[in-house]
Amino acid sequence: MERVLIVDDSPLNRLALKRYLLELGHDVLEMVGTAEEAMELIPKLQPTLVTIDQVLPRQNGTALAKFINDYDDQNGRKTKIIIISSEPIRESVKRTIRVDKYIIKPATLSKLERAIAAIP
Repeated sequence: MERVLIVDDSPLNRLALKRYLLELGHDVLEMVGTAEEAMELIPKLQPTLVTIDQVLPRQNGTALAKFINDYDDQNGRKTKIIIISSEPIRESVKRTIRVDKYIIKPATLSKLERAIAAIP
C-alpha cells in the first residue's frame, strides 16, 4: 500500500484519482492543486507516492518532481513519482528529472494500476 499525495489543479481529476487509488487499496494522504502546496506538505506527510499533473499554475509538474528528487537526496528517501500529462513528455525533459512513470491523460484505474505495479 502506498501513501499518496495527489497534485492536480482540477478538482474533478483529483477526486477521480482519489477514487481510483482508494479502490486499488492505497492511502490518499492529501489532494492539492499547486506545486507550492505540495512542496509544503511533502516534508510533513512523507508520502511514498506522488501523482503530479504536468500542467499546474505557476510551477509545473517537472519543477515539483525536481523538488521531490532534491528532498529525497537530502533526506535519504525515494518517493515514487508518476507524472500525468495530456501530451507525451519530451525525452530531454525525461533526462533532467527522475520520474518513475508517465501516464497520458486520461488517467484511468487500469493505467494507474499498471504504472504503480511497474515501479520497483
